Amino acid sequence: MKVHSLKPIGYMLNKYTALFLVNLFKKSFNGVYNDQISSTDLKKSYIRLPVTNDMIDFDFMEKYIKSIEAKMQKLILYHSVLALRERERERERERVNRAAILILFLARILAFQTLSKRLLCK
Repeated sequence: MKVHSLKPIGYMLNKYTALFLVNLFKKSFNGVYNDQISSTDLKKSYIRLPVTNDMIDFDFMEKYIKSIEAKMQKLILYHSVLALRERERERERERVNRAAILILFLARILAFQTLSKRLLCK
């Protein structure tokens, strides 16, 4: 028989505790837990839950997932800043390249004009 849902008695799961438990199940069942598991495999399984005073610590689960989300937000912000800085550096390199090309072009025009004046003077 397949088990499609597990619900704790006397507690309503929220987003954070559900994320904690889903990841815990995936780890406990070696990543093969999708949306169902056989009752036989479930009975054979050992799932370690955080416990305080002999009660499942749902508050710990929630705080743990929130702390991971906060760290992820910091990483996302950090990488966004790095990407912005890299884009700015790339734009500056493009400006420098365009300026160098313009200087070379103007130098060639000046050299051509100088050569033309010399030839006309002779």
